[in-house]
Amino acid sequence: MRGVKVLSIDGVGVTIRLYGKIYLLEYFHFPWFKHCTEKEIRTVDVSGTGVDWPLAEISLGLDSIQHPEQYRTSPTEKQWLEITGRAKPPVRGKNGRFISRKKEKTAV
Repeated sequence: MRGVKVLSIDGVGVTIRLYGKIYLLEYFHFPWFKHCTEKEIRTVDVSGTGVDWPLAEISLGLDSIQHPEQYRTSPTEKQWLEITGRAKPPVRGKNGRFISRKKEKTAV
């Protein structure tokens, strides 16, 4: 069994199971996920210090997942968009779901 699995992606955030415990990664605390495709979010691995989303260029420490209110968002959403070359967030379609940059199925 893998140590981490994405259970759902919705308008509030990303829900993961990490070593048997379920965590909701709310967009309020983890805004970068709002700008990722479903494939980028579902491609996830456990690292030595936490959880990595290599396609999305996101790494989170275990403590920040367990206690997000104790951490400042770093980099900021704007900085992350610039760093990853996603200067403009994805556009929502008529059904409310994001229209992907690369014609992939999108996250929300």
